[in-house]
Amino acid sequence: MPKVSIVIPVYNEEKYLPNFLKLLLKELKNIPQIMSVIIINDGSIDSTKAIITKVKKRHKNIFMIDSNINKGKGYSMRLGFIKAQELNSDRVIFMDGDGQHDPISLREFLLELDHYPIVFGYRILKKDAPIIRKLGNQISNLIIRNIFNIKRNGDILCGYFAIRSDIYNEIAWYSNDYGVEAEISAIIGRKMIPFKEILVKTIYLDQKKGVNLFHALQILLRIPYLSRVHSYS
Repeated sequence: MPKVSIVIPVYNEEKYLPNFLKLLLKELKNIPQIMSVIIINDGSIDSTKAIITKVKKRHKNIFMIDSNINKGKGYSMRLGFIKAQELNSDRVIFMDGDGQHDPISLREFLLELDHYPIVFGYRILKKDAPIIRKLGNQISNLIIRNIFNIKRNGDILCGYFAIRSDIYNEIAWYSNDYGVEAEISAIIGRKMIPFKEILVKTIYLDQKKGVNLFHALQILLRIPYLSRVHSYS
């Protein structure tokens, strides 16, 4: 049975993190192959650290990486990924800690990882989704799909995805911020790594969060750099 780690970057999530962890731990009771949950506190200035510390005391399979300075989602994901490798995890699942990602999908990710080295979650943005988020996603998706030749279901920026150990060395991202998901898709497209997508539930608890037009512009400006560092070998 493969050893699986979940990596969760968080920043100022005192409002949503307790309920998310409650749902996650409930789901994990029925998924024995998930051996560890690695939570990266990315310089939170609210009670996020205290929440993680409290839960960690009750659950030996929860690990916390604590940073005094906010360094970004991509940076935090990289720290969690390194920790998962140190724990000899065969598979790593990335999730957001703000309640957007429903743990009910974990089983499906693991099933598909038996057949594909990377499994992306994707969301269908509903009509009532924030317009700024819709535009940010659409523009970013269009850019990455056309430049890096990766055919995905229109949600490249979803942070709910899983990877298998046989491509650990292939997935080396440089983004420290919200551009990390776009860069990983660029890597997959450039290296023509097989992948699977699964539909995940869309949960928007905070209308202000997520990728917006500003983030989409940042991704656009980063394209020349990504094209260079992830060019064909």
